[in-house]
Amino acid sequence: MTEKFVPIQMRMLQEGRPFGFDLYVKINKKHILYLRNGDSLEDERLAKLKGYKGERFFINKSDLPIFKDFVGVLLDETLEEQTLIENKKDSQAEPLQVESQVEDEGLYFNFKDSDQAEKKSAKSKSSSNENVKLSPQIKSMMAQQSSGAKKQENPEQKLQRQVEVINSVAKTAIDVINRILKGPDSLIAYQLLQKSAESLRQALEKGPRYFSKLYHIEVSEETPLIAHSKNVAVLAVRLGMTQRLSNEQLNHLAIAAMIHDIGLTQIPEEQNPIELFSTPKDDFSLDQRKLHLAHVENSVKLIEEKDFIPKSIIDLIENHEENLSGLGPLENTQLSVEQQILSLANRFEKYMRVKNVSPQKGIQELAINELGNYDLKLIESLKKMAATLTPNAKS
Repeated sequence: MTEKFVPIQMRMLQEGRPFGFDLYVKINKKHILYLRNGDSLEDERLAKLKGYKGERFFINKSDLPIFKDFVGVLLDETLEEQTLIENKKDSQAEPLQVESQVEDEGLYFNFKDSDQAEKKSAKSKSSSNENVKLSPQIKSMMAQQSSGAKKQENPEQKLQRQVEVINSVAKTAIDVINRILKGPDSLIAYQLLQKSAESLRQALEKGPRYFSKLYHIEVSEETPLIAHSKNVAVLAVRLGMTQRLSNEQLNHLAIAAMIHDIGLTQIPEEQNPIELFSTPKDDFSLDQRKLHLAHVENSVKLIEEKDFIPKSIIDLIENHEENLSGLGPLENTQLSVEQQILSLANRFEKYMRVKNVSPQKGIQELAINELGNYDLKLIESLKKMAATLTPNAKS
């Protein structure tokens, strides 16, 4: 049955910002119109909705092109706003001292925290809105937004809002493409995914504060697979930066991470794919082991039908369960750096999720269990990254 509606995360909708599509809520398996095209959310209503367990609105699938434009402008404005804030801080503030706990982290990662960033022009650091093809509706939205006074926020509130937007768009993009990659709207869904992956990479370039917040940000309990995929993308891109991968490589890595488990969405509900996802590999039944081995093949079959998805991304997804010891489904032992990064990020995030351990304990145990399965340099890089993923990490 073809889906008429697709879900979007509520937290990307900002107070007072109009949108060009109808919003629906799902009640008793029925989609009920909540707000009409062109309306905006007031602060009180938005706060109330953010407490809603589902954390999602729905839009008509026919509105995806308009929604894609809306997201493009939203992400560009969010990233440009932060760049302008950083430039202002750089011109006024004295350099900050690096914390002793991660004193070599800036050098190790070869990029600096947003408080220490060198002054760069907003034009060179952010995508211009002129690169987004805007419909008249979107242009009208922007005009209305710029004419209204923005709510006063302190730096921490601004950072949190920006992270919420980027995180929400990422989860929405994963959810949408998981649902409709087979259909005729798959190209639009992929373009939405591309834009989200690029914004994730641009945010992570800003340093450890964004990394920790994007990884730890609250996720819906209803979507563990989506939360996993988003976190694998955050880990993989950040780890790729330590290896000085190009922007194109990082973007492809992010996209592959966000849809690496799309094959699990093809498993019938009666076979309980969520239980499969949540079960340690060592505890798999024979049937679960077969399903798990098949999910990589299912992912590749689904993706390789789309001629707009680069082969490099398909290769990453095909090898996301492989390691240098040849213990994956394909028994591959020759893996590129990017393939190792995606596999290691996937293994690390899944291990913490299933075992319910902290990043620090997770990497300690994983470093022992995966000895010889990955390049030691990547393991060491991941250890330093995990040191910045404390629950109360300074932001």
